[in-house]
Order: sequence, then C-alpha cells, then structure tokens
Amino acid sequence: MNEKTIGYLGPVGTYCEMAALSLFGKHKLSPYSSISAVIQDVAKENISTGILPMENLLEGTVIPVLDGLNACPAVKISGETVLKIEHHLMANQGITKEQLTGIFSHPQALAQCREYLKNNFSHLPCIPIFSTAEAARRVALDLKTCGAIANRRAGEIYGLEILDTNISDVKKNLTRFIVINRTIPAPTGRDKTSLAFSLEHRPGTLAKILGLFAQADINLTKIESRPSRKVMGEYIFYVDFEGHVSNSHIKKLLKVVRKHASYLSVLGSYPMCPAEPDDT
Repeated sequence: MNEKTIGYLGPVGTYCEMAALSLFGKHKLSPYSSISAVIQDVAKENISTGILPMENLLEGTVIPVLDGLNACPAVKISGETVLKIEHHLMANQGITKEQLTGIFSHPQALAQCREYLKNNFSHLPCIPIFSTAEAARRVALDLKTCGAIANRRAGEIYGLEILDTNISDVKKNLTRFIVINRTIPAPTGRDKTSLAFSLEHRPGTLAKILGLFAQADINLTKIESRPSRKVMGEYIFYVDFEGHVSNSHIKKLLKVVRKHASYLSVLGSYPMCPAEPDDT
C-alpha cells in the first residue's frame, strides 16, 4: 500500500479533487472513475485514503456513496470537510455567449443552474455529462463552440474563459465530502458517528430507537432510509449523531440498539467539521 496516495472521484478538476487538495495537497492524488472503485481500493489497501462526495445542500445525499460504504464494512468514514460550490459558465477563448451552440455539464450542475439557463439560454440544448470537469475537457478538446458549467479550477486546467460567474440559482451551495480509510480515529471531543441499521418488523420499533437517542441526550444530525434491496418493504436506516463510538454513553446506547436491530454497522466515527466553510 502506498501510504501517501489519496484516491478521489475524478477526473482532474472536479470538486472532489478540490476537496482532496484542501485536505491532502502535499500527498499524491489519484483520480478514480467511479465511487465503488475508490471504496474497493481502500478496502484492498491499494490506497490508504479516499475522498468522496457525501451530501449536497441542494440535492441531498449521494446515494451510491452511502450504499457503497454499507456494503463494505472494512472501510470507515474518518473525516469530513465542507466545500463551497460555485458553478461558472465557460467556453473556449474568443467564444462569446451569443456564439454558443450548446452547454455541457453534470446533471446536478445543470439542475442547480436551471433558472439561469432558462433566462439566458432557453434556445440552446443543455447536455448532461458525467462530471463538470469532463464537460470542461470536452469543450476544450472537441466542442469548440459549446459552453461548460464547471468550477474555476477546471476552467484553468483546460484553458477556458469564464463568461459568467457563480450562476447557481441558489448562491449558497455547499457539498460535504468524506474521508475514508480502514480505521476509526481517536475521539477529539467534537465528533460525529454515522450508523446504518435495519429493524425487526414490529410496530413502533423505529420510534423506540429514536426515543433511546433522546433519552440519552444524544443529538441526531441526520436520518434517512434506503431500501434493503433484499426484501420488499425492508429498509436500512442511516443516522448521524454527535459523539464518538468510544464514549461510554454511546457504547451503552449502541448495545441497546443492537437488541432491536436485525442489522447494525458503524460506518464511521470522526471529527465533526463546521457546517459551513470559513469563507461563506
């Protein structure tokens, strides 16, 4: 295993790379083409650490990350960071907005700029592509009269000129990225734990579990459910809560939860970062 290689969801120029640079800029960074590939290489110890997007303020949880972590118990969340997302419209040097024949970007970026596109480019096709950075690369290489919606770094990498800045319909757009490896870090006193569990089919079980958190004075910061993909009507519940798994009151709580759960997995226990970056 290369201790200094950090894997992230690529390609070069994505917001995920920006998160990796902010946390591990002095280490070797390696782009991956899929979320599952990052998780699997961390599990196999081919890389020491991975960076993945976990949650966007506007679009919610990145479901493939959640499902991937739950399917790979050897990999744990060990940290997090929040990045401000700013989408810019860019094109090749010398191309004006009036000359554009189409606009490429990731589907979420297109959705987050829907009103801007409607008001300014309703006559143009908006074409989805698998990443904002790939949109910038394609425009630079072979889509000479098209525009891309991407971040500033992608524009700089591929030599594009920014035509309009920060075009998101909602200007406060944030994404939470997680750090994954094979260990749970020591408690810091300001930690968060991510948990996945399924419950037995008995009336009131979920309400009882949530009540246990309240009785223990543990603050839940997130809760959502996903189909188990095994039995119709069976769900996996994902919760984030304040505290570390090594804390005695957390240990006591999880012991009780296990008695009611048909399945339980600690996805990680890690330092909690501020809800917003300092520059927002």
